[in-house]
Amino acid sequence: MSGSLNRWIAITLLTLVSYGSVAVAADVKTSLAAGDAGKIYFNSAERDATYGQLYKHTAVFDDAIWGDLRFPSGVPADKVPVMVVMHGSAGVNKSVYAWVKFLNQMGVATFMIDSFTPRGINRTVEDQSQLSPSATSADGLLALKLLATHPRIDASRIGIMGFSKGGTGALTASFEKLRESVVRGDLKYALHIPFYGGCTQYAKTTSAPILMLAGTRDDYHKAEDCKKNADTLRSLGANLKSVVYAGAMHGFDTENPRVYVPRGQTWVKCSRAMDLDRMEMHINWAEQVASPQEARDYSRSCMTTGLTVGGDAGYREKSRKEVKDFITQNFGLAGQ
Repeated sequence: MSGSLNRWIAITLLTLVSYGSVAVAADVKTSLAAGDAGKIYFNSAERDATYGQLYKHTAVFDDAIWGDLRFPSGVPADKVPVMVVMHGSAGVNKSVYAWVKFLNQMGVATFMIDSFTPRGINRTVEDQSQLSPSATSADGLLALKLLATHPRIDASRIGIMGFSKGGTGALTASFEKLRESVVRGDLKYALHIPFYGGCTQYAKTTSAPILMLAGTRDDYHKAEDCKKNADTLRSLGANLKSVVYAGAMHGFDTENPRVYVPRGQTWVKCSRAMDLDRMEMHINWAEQVASPQEARDYSRSCMTTGLTVGGDAGYREKSRKEVKDFITQNFGLAGQ
């Protein structure tokens, strides 16, 4: 075998393994059995999928991604509630696993999605174009569809929470038109908890309870935009509780030290809102509707780089209490 052929085979295998194709093609699940737990692969939308493709049912679902399914110890073997957990632009890290541990200790199963590694992505902080928001939304919705087939999971008590990029996915999973386009049935999340996710997207929701958490010193989102977004969602019938922590930065729930990210992309200087029912962008939260090209041009013109993120012990504890109370109430965990 020639040296060039050997190199070609090596490069091909490396490429396939980096995207998970060789290792998981035979392991992708469309339904789950009682013994299924740990790393579970499932197909989701391609990384550059658009909302339009999801709505028109033209999206291609051949990105094999995975989730880590963990059941709490010391609970009965019958059906349990579960929370889908979606990471932010930095990928799966210790902060995400800290939430997994917290939820398991509550008696709630968790399905922590890795949207990056199976797609060959390390992080998107400096380049958000590597994974579209709509692909992230599809990841969360298809996880719902898969988990509902598990004999040990209560399909009426599946919730979703996410952080930053994953927070946007946790919120948009509540949008009825998007949910129906991906799930295609009556199945819906029982609750949604977006942490400092996008504050510029809105649509009519499924009416499932939403707990939205944000901080006033977030370099990704303006607090006033988060308030406008919450008000707009409520005007469309959303059952939404908004918690805004004064002085809290992006990542306030983590144990991470405060750090400046010079190349981190941010649209905090933009003033825009996206109606995902009508697929319209409104500049300056006004009636002005931008064409697709104008929307792209505007987003490019107001995108800047440089942001500060960091955790805060006080807000971490406060947000954990908010989450625990919200889940306990809506999953009926009191006395369980």
